[in-house]
Amino acid sequence: IDDDKPVISKAIVIGAGDAGIKSLFSAKRLMEKRIHPQARSYIRWVAVNSNDIESTGGEYNDRYRFPADQFSREERNILYLSFPGTADMSKDFIRAKYKTDPCFDWLPDPEIYDISDSDDPVRALQRFNFFLNEDNIRRSLIKERDRLDQLSDEPHYFRLSGTKEGIGRKKPRIAVFIIASPACITG
Repeated sequence: IDDDKPVISKAIVIGAGDAGIKSLFSAKRLMEKRIHPQARSYIRWVAVNSNDIESTGGEYNDRYRFPADQFSREERNILYLSFPGTADMSKDFIRAKYKTDPCFDWLPDPEIYDISDSDDPVRALQRFNFFLNEDNIRRSLIKERDRLDQLSDEPHYFRLSGTKEGIGRKKPRIAVFIIASPACITG
């Protein structure tokens, strides 16, 4: 093992919610200052939030890439995964999910507490939206993992954590880090 080479792990770093995404940007800036440019592609940066900035546009679109074109501008941009609500967020829709789908038994009882009012920034509604979009988020994260698996396990300017030299070389594991505020709606 060449101890002169810095060691990094293949990693997916996920910032959840506004606070998590702000921290994600800080971590990304810090890492990019400290690691070799070739190593940057070994870390995938992902933001997960309830705000749908892809369709609304805005000043942040130059910082992100989106699932529709997930691997464009990937070297410098963060993948942004949103989970906006469905068109039907009525009390009847939520009641049906609560009563018929065990994945939603954590929701407040819709007969007692109405979370369907779109003006009410209730944490349960945001988590409900997350569960409704879980498959899309999962597919995007799998693509990020697969992209890391395509990268060489023998980079030139650094070495990967968890690998061994010689016969019986182990495939490096992918580390996953989640950054979120304990009080955030998304987390």
